[in-house]
Amino acid sequence: MAPRIVVAMTVLAIMAGCGGQPVSPFVQQLDESTGESLLRVRDPLRLVAEQPALSRVGKDYLFAMPVSVSGSDEAGTYLWFGFGSTTDRTLTGASLPNVKQIVLFVDGTPMTFDLRDWSAIVASEPFDPGVVHYASFGARVTQSQLRRIAAATGISAYVTNADSRSPVYKVAGGAVSDWASL
Repeated sequence: MAPRIVVAMTVLAIMAGCGGQPVSPFVQQLDESTGESLLRVRDPLRLVAEQPALSRVGKDYLFAMPVSVSGSDEAGTYLWFGFGSTTDRTLTGASLPNVKQIVLFVDGTPMTFDLRDWSAIVASEPFDPGVVHYASFGARVTQSQLRRIAAATGISAYVTNADSRSPVYKVAGGAVSDWASL
C-alpha cells in the first residue's frame, strides 16, 4: 500500500508542476513619478572581474541587459550597464572605478557603445544587483546588435576606467538568448 501512495504523490507533484503558468523572460516596470515604462529581461548577464590586489574574495561586477523605454523623450531600446562591487576599498584607500568605456567582445569581435549616465535616460534603475551599486550607464542598441549578442557563444567585456586601468570582465551567469526578442 505504501508504494501506491508514493507513486500517487509523485504523479500529483508532476502534474502540479506541469499546470503552472510559464514565466515570461521579460519584466515590465512603471515609474509612477515620470510615467516612463521599462520592459527588460528578467535575468541580466552578470560579468565579473577579479580584484586580487584589493581582496582575495572581493569582485567587481558588470550587469548588462537590454531595456526598452517608452513614455519619455528617450524612448527606444538601450543596453543598461550596471556596476557593482563586493570589494571594500576603504581598507586599501582605493577608489571605485570611474568607467569611461565598455567594449563587449561578442564571439571575439569587439562591440563598442556610446555611454550615457542612465539617470539622463530614465529616472529609475531597471535592476537591483544586490551588491554595492556604484554606476549605471545606457547605450542605444540596434536589433542587429541584440541578435548578435543573443546568438553568441562567448562574451566578455573590457572596461576602460579614468585611470587607464582596463579590467576584463568574464561571464559569471545570466543568459542572452532572449535578448533578440525584446
